[in-house]
This record gives sequence, C-alpha cells and structure tokens, in this order.
Amino acid sequence: MSKMINRVTIAYSMSFLFTMKGKSVYELLPKHFNLSGYSPAQIGFVMSFTGLGAMLILPFLLFVVDRFKNKSILSITLILHIVIPLLYFVPFYYPTLYAIPRFFQGGFFAVLLISYWAGLSYVLPHDQRYHGFALFGSMGQIGMLISVGIGEFIYDAHGFFWIYIFGSGLFAFSLLLLQSFPESKYAPDTTKPKLQDILIVLKQRQIYPLFFWIFILGYGFGSMTVFIPKVVLSAGLSQIKPFYIAFPLTVLFLRFTSSHLFDRVPKDLIVAIPMIVLPASMITVSYIRSNFLLVISGILYGFSHGILFPVLYAYLLEYSPLSFRGRMSLFFHFMYNLGIFFASNAGGLIAEISIRLTFRIGAAFLTLGFLVLILRKIFPLLKASRR
Repeated sequence: MSKMINRVTIAYSMSFLFTMKGKSVYELLPKHFNLSGYSPAQIGFVMSFTGLGAMLILPFLLFVVDRFKNKSILSITLILHIVIPLLYFVPFYYPTLYAIPRFFQGGFFAVLLISYWAGLSYVLPHDQRYHGFALFGSMGQIGMLISVGIGEFIYDAHGFFWIYIFGSGLFAFSLLLLQSFPESKYAPDTTKPKLQDILIVLKQRQIYPLFFWIFILGYGFGSMTVFIPKVVLSAGLSQIKPFYIAFPLTVLFLRFTSSHLFDRVPKDLIVAIPMIVLPASMITVSYIRSNFLLVISGILYGFSHGILFPVLYAYLLEYSPLSFRGRMSLFFHFMYNLGIFFASNAGGLIAEISIRLTFRIGAAFLTLGFLVLILRKIFPLLKASRR
C-alpha cells in the first residue's frame, strides 16, 4: 500500500510540476499588456477574470468533486489549457475582451488545482498531511522558478507567439505524464453529496477566520503578479525575473527545510509571523527602484506565501470529514480567487492614480489578517473572564 501511495504521489507531483510550468508562463501576460500600451485599469480588469473564472466555475463542482475521476478531469482541462490561449492572438478592438480567455484560463486552472489537491488528500497519511502538502506545493514553485525566467528570455527575444508554444509544450508533457498512473477513486464512505452536508460544515464558526486569511492570501498574490511588472517598468528596470526567482526560491527553501515543523507547531503561531511579513512585502514593492529591492520583496513575499498556502489549506481540512475534502478544497480556492479578483480590480483603479499607492493601500488592508488572528485569541479570553 505504501509503495502505491509513493508511486501515485510522485506521478502526481511530476505532472503538477509541468502543469505549473505551463501556467507560470502566463504570469508574463501583465508585462505583455504593459508593453502593448494598455492602462493599469485595463490590465487589472483583464487579469481579475482569473479569479472570476474560478469563482464562477467552482460552485458547479461542489456536488461532484468528491466523486469524479481526477485523471479524466485533469486530462480534459490540460488539453483546454493548450487551446484557450489561442484567443490571445485574436485582434480584439477593445483590449478588455482579452478577459475572455483569461476567464477560462482561471476557471479551468482552478479545476486542475482542485483535482490535483483533492486526489493527493486521499493518498497522504494523516500525520504527514501538512508536510506532504508543503512539498507537493513546492512543485508549483519550481515550475514558476524555471518557466518565468526562461519564458521572459523567450518573450524578450522572440515575442508572445513563442511564449504560447513554450507553454503548450509544457502542458502537453504534463498530459503525457498523467497517463502513467491509474484513475483515482473517491473515498469509500463518500455518499451522494447533499446541500445539508455543506450547511453542516459551514455552521462551524472556526472556519470563517480561515476563509478571511485565505482571501488575504489571494489578495496578496493578485497584487503581486498583476502589478509587479508595472512597478518594474516604471522604475526603469527591464525584467521581472529577479522577483520570480527570489519568490519561489524562498518558498522552496522554507518547504524543504522547515515544512516538517508544520505538523508540530501550533497552527496560529505558524500563521502569525507570515501574516506580519505579507504586508511588509507589499510595502517593499512600493519603494522598488533597483533589482536589490525587487529581490528583497520576492524573499519577503515568498516567506509569507510559502508558509500560508499549505498551512491554511491543511488547517481548513481539519474541519472537513474525509468524504468532504474535495468540497473543502473548493472553498479554499473560491476564497483565494476571490482575493485575486478584488486585488486586480481595486489595484487597477488605484494604479490609475499611482502604482506605488496600490501596494501601500494593499499593505494596510493585509494587516487585517493579523488583526483577525489577535481577535480570535482575545474573544475566548473575554468570554471566559465574564463567567
């Protein structure tokens, strides 16, 4: 049994690595749009449809995610990720219409993530869940580290068409790897999903601070990936890759050296420090004038994202029965993409005034995550003192 778990986990991880490589290539879209002369509001609007697509598609999976066959779903969505970007080559008169392919990219990528993570949740032993999710998520960081660096070199030298060819090749290789492992099966105690099951889980008040922290995490990711290129270009720098090298390298360092602690240290303590560092990374971006600060901002952001993403995901699963893990994964990704949607639109409007103000206001908003953590600790003490 353990050998099967190891084999499936490795196959999932390698396929996920190349999927994330393909997806990360399109992190260069904001740079492409900036160089094409689009305004920050237009870019923010288009990129916000990453989150909107996910939010509108995820609810349709709510009643089937714990019962569908992951391999089949992954295969179909990988093929769609090769086809959909062809719409970027349609010469739309209104640039905002490029939100259409971004909508479908965001939606179907959310389906990919749900399928990968839900499938993994069934094969990981309970006592290795935090560590396992952290290491599995590292495949995404390795993909970003490789693809953005190579992709930006390809884009600067040859243009967007060859970015599409590069990304499509990576998705095709992931599809090939996917065929190496058997179709996954849902949990044996999984029954036909009912609305009542969802309501029972949502009645747990403890999960709502987690939902807000996940929203905060998505807001930070949306701000960084959409508006970093504008900050870099406005500072007279030519490439965004220093950030996209420092960010995933920091995540990888943390997960390979410290992720074993995620299962041992109290969860709120793990969450507290990156909740402080996350707004600090946004403030640092607002002062970027050189590659040095670009790297520092990547390190700070990588520290916070590298801890929060796997920890919050695994933390949320603690409030989920085995047969509900796929649907709980949907809640995670819904809130995460909601954060991306708000960051892209709100940040785009603020950026029309000042791109640096976008990050300063965003940093102020992100401090609410740490405030919620403090209040979550104080309220039980106040109630106990009144008794």
